[in-house]
Amino acid sequence: MVTPSDRGGYGRYWPKQTPYIHLVQADGGKVYPEMLRLFEDFSDRFLLGTDTAHTPALRFYEERIEAFRQMLSQMSPATAKRIAYENSERLFAARRLP
Repeated sequence: MVTPSDRGGYGRYWPKQTPYIHLVQADGGKVYPEMLRLFEDFSDRFLLGTDTAHTPALRFYEERIEAFRQMLSQMSPATAKRIAYENSERLFAARRLP
């Protein structure tokens, strides 16, 4: 069993490690073709984000952002824009309080 002390807890996959956690990108950053099709076919259903409350403490934040950029660069420009920010803007605008 993986414990917080084994992985550092927050920011690692503990305790939420699942068999599905690495199904988006293979080593080297190439998005699996099945995932690219899913992103393209349902681009209005995905969001990209980070936990900004903890970014100063994350040693690998720049690497993670670069991985997001690499992932988005493999998508069509319209899909990349939707996933990177347009879906979030639409979602938050729909939830805005009067």
